[in-house]
Amino acid sequence: MDYYEILHLKREPFSNSPDPDFFYAAPSCQESLQMLEIAIRLRRGLNVVLGEVGTGKTTLSRVLLKAFEGELDRFEIHLLLDPGFQSDQEMLDHLLRLLGGEPVGHGTVTHLKDQLQGVLFRKGVEEGKVVVLLVDEGQKLSLSGLEIIRELLNFECNQYKLLQVVIFAQMEFWERIKGMKNLLDRVNAILGLRPMSIHETRAMIHHRLVQAGMAPDRILFTEQAVKSIHRAANGHPRRIINLCHHALLKALVLGEGQVTAEVVRQIRAQATQGLPLGTGRPARRWGWAAALFVIAALVVAAYNLHRPFEPGPSSQAGPSQEPNEMVAEVSPSLAGPGQEDDPSAREGQASAPGQAAASEGRVWDAGEWFRLHPEDVEELDSPAKVVVRRGETLSAIVERHYGVPLGGQLMRALQMANPGLVNPDRLATGETLVLPRLGGGGKGLYCEPLAWFIDAESAASWASAASLDRGPLFLVRTRREGEGPFGVVRGRAARGESASEGHARGALWIHKEDVLKVYEGP
Repeated sequence: MDYYEILHLKREPFSNSPDPDFFYAAPSCQESLQMLEIAIRLRRGLNVVLGEVGTGKTTLSRVLLKAFEGELDRFEIHLLLDPGFQSDQEMLDHLLRLLGGEPVGHGTVTHLKDQLQGVLFRKGVEEGKVVVLLVDEGQKLSLSGLEIIRELLNFECNQYKLLQVVIFAQMEFWERIKGMKNLLDRVNAILGLRPMSIHETRAMIHHRLVQAGMAPDRILFTEQAVKSIHRAANGHPRRIINLCHHALLKALVLGEGQVTAEVVRQIRAQATQGLPLGTGRPARRWGWAAALFVIAALVVAAYNLHRPFEPGPSSQAGPSQEPNEMVAEVSPSLAGPGQEDDPSAREGQASAPGQAAASEGRVWDAGEWFRLHPEDVEELDSPAKVVVRRGETLSAIVERHYGVPLGGQLMRALQMANPGLVNPDRLATGETLVLPRLGGGGKGLYCEPLAWFIDAESAASWASAASLDRGPLFLVRTRREGEGPFGVVRGRAARGESASEGHARGALWIHKEDVLKVYEGP
């Protein structure tokens, strides 16, 4: 039995392989991914992605590749995993074969370039395909290799370039190319991947566990464990994944139902002492005994996992804090990885009934805020139209706009409002749906979802550290599938949109009763 099966998971959650299914789209990564996809579709030529070791460059390249899986009849994408060639002739020969050509004749550099141009012209002009070359480990490219890339980008017709290139490289790559003006002139965009913040680390760990089969409301890593992992990894995804993997194994061996900060501390101590991470490496003559011990520990862990989770002292409310009270705290990401939180920054000082001090504004009880801002409450009492986005399902649209699961009565109402809705399981991208009003209407907000969390404290911490320049933030409760039970959203009214614009942009309907706190700027 694999260890993840004991945890009731279907797959290994912290594999070090660049699996696109486990990709967590942090805001910076998501923005880079969208810009790269647009650049490829518009045939903009060369794009460069820079990042330190372990920031997710290789994974991003695989996710970009997967984004075009359904359009292989038009897009032909190739991966160059190791561009460290010994000679220009070797590189050109490899590229020609990679792009579907076959070297003929003497195979000199000039002949190989001519043949490459012929292949690109046939595919890009005669066959109408977009040929893309994704180069991983771009810092291994020699100066002459970069010159070959530049010459390939010169192959173009009147409307577009025949080859699209994306180079994923470490930061040192910039020092190599910043003096190559002829190459820089052909760069469409240079994108940078930064380390993750504490809330992005938390969200990535939770996302990978859910993708592996964990129930969204289950907690395997305590908040303090997540903070310890973030500090130890300095926000680098690869290190985070590696620490999570070994910490999970260590917790199983110790018979723990959760990964705690103490488990992470032991893993880090082993690494500092130069010992193997995880359970260590027993001497040869104790191999069988160690194996039996591990098996016994896994059985104990499996038993513990079947018991209901009882919060430890770290999750209990303090003597001066009610069990359900939420204290807004400053995210550790503001102080930087490796720095401890300032306890004084987490203490909210009451300044008025229903009002508390926040990091850069005020925190209101929802009832008090709605009483003072009745104009921001909207009625769900009229039909709206929504344009189906790529990959959306009817169930997801209903849950996003109504906040309730898709049931039989609502399904019948949708079919009456949309006579052309023949197969609700297959929605065409760009199709317009009419969303009828719910019986009895409802009061609430159309919101822009920002982040989801597995507990209210984490959501409050994130909201108190977030920017309030674009309007108030709302800490809300939700039970939507695939999301945490608590979220932080921004009101549509703060963006100056009409209700129809909010629907078109994929606004989320939140019932007034599900709003817990409101974070407002000064």
